[in-house]
Amino acid sequence: MSTAKVAIILDENLLKRPDRLARECAKLDRKFEQAMAKEGLSVEVGGWPEY
Repeated sequence: MSTAKVAIILDENLLKRPDRLARECAKLDRKFEQAMAKEGLSVEVGGWPEY
């Protein structure tokens, strides 16, 4: 499996509250999120423009 780095832009106010971000992330079901990401990719890959 390969890996990739992803950069995100967050509102500064959100960064001032990393404890809240950590709490919200802890609520995520990792297996469910991965399954949803894979499902989305399988549907969308054919529709992405070539760069």
